[in-house]
Amino acid sequence: MKKILVLIATTFAALIFFAQGAFAADNNIQSLQIDQLGDAYMSYSNRGPYWRVVSHEDNHFKGTAYFDANHTVVASNSKFIVQIDGLFGDSPKNLTEVSTDANGNFDALLNVGNGAGFDYEKIYNFIHRYDTIYIKFRNSDGTYFNDIVNRNTDTQIDKIYRLAYRYLDYTN
Repeated sequence: MKKILVLIATTFAALIFFAQGAFAADNNIQSLQIDQLGDAYMSYSNRGPYWRVVSHEDNHFKGTAYFDANHTVVASNSKFIVQIDGLFGDSPKNLTEVSTDANGNFDALLNVGNGAGFDYEKIYNFIHRYDTIYIKFRNSDGTYFNDIVNRNTDTQIDKIYRLAYRYLDYTN
């Protein structure tokens, strides 16, 4: 009888141990639905619509995180990292850790650092100097996830505009 009880207890303990390990492995965020990233969702000069963030300002970043790419399981009380690439391959990357609430929602502030303003667009009487940069998302363990969707347009997000500065054009 003791052998049977020991066998049952050992089997039960092993099942709990493996179940916890399997849950931890699947505890990574797989997708985000973004409601806001920066100050505007816009298109500069036929480059496609992207979210625009502003250099040296806190930019709002809001949305919902999910464990399942089919958006069925909300990632409650999880953390992920937003990686904004620099302008060049060897430039430092801006990393910001974001936490979700109990419902998988997040509302964070991102500061994207300096912008160079390599590209420009005239909007009314203002010149906007901006850069198009890559944005990536990864879990705390370093695994990247690519299902990042603008909730309003259902488009994937992998680049953003970084507005370096704007000024009034006095030439007209």
